[in-house]
Amino acid sequence: MYGHYNESSEGETIVRNYNLIIDGVRIYGPADGKPIALETYRENGEEFTNYELIRDTANNQDTAAIIVDGMSVLTPAQMKTYSAGAPKNELYLMSNGTAAFDVDFSNLTDAKLGLKAANGKSCSVTITGKNGSTPITMTVNSATEQYISLRSLLNASGTTTITVSNGGSGILSLTRLMTTTNTAEVSEGGGAKNVLSVSSMTAPRALAVVEMLNADLTIDEESINTTSADDGTVTLTLKTSEDAETVVVRDAEGNVVDPESIEFTIDETGVKNWTIILAESESGEYTYTLQAEYENGYAPEEPTTVSVTVTIPEPEDTSIGGRLDKIKGLFARLIELIRKIIALFK
Repeated sequence: MYGHYNESSEGETIVRNYNLIIDGVRIYGPADGKPIALETYRENGEEFTNYELIRDTANNQDTAAIIVDGMSVLTPAQMKTYSAGAPKNELYLMSNGTAAFDVDFSNLTDAKLGLKAANGKSCSVTITGKNGSTPITMTVNSATEQYISLRSLLNASGTTTITVSNGGSGILSLTRLMTTTNTAEVSEGGGAKNVLSVSSMTAPRALAVVEMLNADLTIDEESINTTSADDGTVTLTLKTSEDAETVVVRDAEGNVVDPESIEFTIDETGVKNWTIILAESESGEYTYTLQAEYENGYAPEEPTTVSVTVTIPEPEDTSIGGRLDKIKGLFARLIELIRKIIALFK
């Protein structure tokens, strides 16, 4: 937005310009007294809304959120010092920091986490949840609170450990957990309250996630070698770190290729040397993508592409006609050889 205003000084008008940047707009109480609007919220599972501050949870020593700095879990006392510089309603995560807490999704229609960039620098955020769910990855660079739905990461009932990791250079602010429900009886005044907690398993789960996020899942591209045999067998050899649980092979269309075999050895430096055997039935140029995966299927690295030419010889024709053609060919070559010998003596 751009505008100007006028100043007068001793009869002289001075025009001054300014830039106004609007980072976001929040509308409060849009449905108050409007039955149609309330019905729309109800249809979308958001009739009753409640907010819980992550900071309040983090500073309660009985139900403290877990913060992992490096590979160490901070004690409640350390967390108070860690978050002392943050506003009273926000919890700050420094670069490479991880926060973890449990969310009880029972009776909820959604749970959304408020995030924002605290110091104007981008934050590369990874949010993980229940086993088998795909982590949410995103960049947060707005100073205005953004709400990210955690529904895909939460178990349908009971609690789920949520981890939030900041891989960027900026400071990530965790503000509130917004929960929605259509059940007014869940708590007085509507909305599900006190869904945040921790258990004895929160810290171990958080540490496991941090270890996963720090895993080296790159493929040493210089180590890749491809060979093919006359029977259509394709052999791929490559190297990864010991963090890789397996290497997934996909064809040019992105379909997973089931190898005939996949094996590895680990050398004294911890490098895994992989041998992958594939089987093709036709001659041609084949393109594969290779991706190293962690033990739970986590694979953040871009796939590596390799190509190999497969040449399968045509099978010998053993029919009578085929044998006659072969004899004719041999006879023709014999006649040609005799002609060349006669020509030498002329």
